[in-house]
Amino acid sequence: MPNVRDWLPPLRAGRQAAGRAVLGWSEDPGAPRICRVAGAPGSGKTHLVTWPATAATTLGAPAGHRPAALLPGAGVSLDAAVWLLAEQLFLGSRTPAELLAELGRDARPRLILLWDLDRAAELVAVVRELVAPLLALPHLRIGLWTEQARRVLNAY
Repeated sequence: MPNVRDWLPPLRAGRQAAGRAVLGWSEDPGAPRICRVAGAPGSGKTHLVTWPATAATTLGAPAGHRPAALLPGAGVSLDAAVWLLAEQLFLGSRTPAELLAELGRDARPRLILLWDLDRAAELVAVVRELVAPLLALPHLRIGLWTEQARRVLNAY
């Protein structure tokens, strides 16, 4: 396995410890399946959630660090979110039900990173019909940052 310093892109402004915690979470099978990143506006939450994806595409990065799918939530509708995830996961799903059924049949562990869901065009639909059911699939690990989506999820 390559030395971590050989393949990780830099994290600045004192975020190195948080970045290592996110990477540690992503590779620890005993860690909680959901990693929520929280902080004040402008503190770098989006950068911290997207950093593992950047790190995983760096030359020399171990395959185990690569997320199976990324969902930048800003402006997405429910249909767009389903399409983006299905495309990255090499699935033919067109609806949330189809995507969830296909993922339910394929129990391979997968890491999915979501961010900016607060800015989704259809926040409630994306969270209730897609994100919450994804969180119920035990073989998926979900890294997300969103305050408003957290409030919607907590309403369940």
